[in-house]
Amino acid sequence: MAVMGVSLCEPGSDRLVSGSRDGELIAWDIERGTTVRARHTNRNVITSLKQIGHTSEFVQGSEDKMLRIWDSKSLEEAVTFPREQYIHVRESHLRRTHAHTHTCTHARARTR
Repeated sequence: MAVMGVSLCEPGSDRLVSGSRDGELIAWDIERGTTVRARHTNRNVITSLKQIGHTSEFVQGSEDKMLRIWDSKSLEEAVTFPREQYIHVRESHLRRTHAHTHTCTHARARTR
């Protein structure tokens, strides 16, 4: 299936993560061009990936209208945001507002 998003695992890393329409998350070693880890997420179609700041986590958007935060080292899901907790906005808008950062931080604190 088509790759829908690519994200570095963390700043300065030699690994990246890709997500595809068939729900496959793959961590890649950039230097070797090999798969480090793979995970199939059969409950959603991945539409986007974005690294979160200077962390090893990335956020994933999907056609089931849920946001998920993943740890790029383990490919384990860290947080899931239910549909009711966010609205659809463009990424350029998120860069200009502090509300998004507060919402993500607050939601992560409640789930850990």
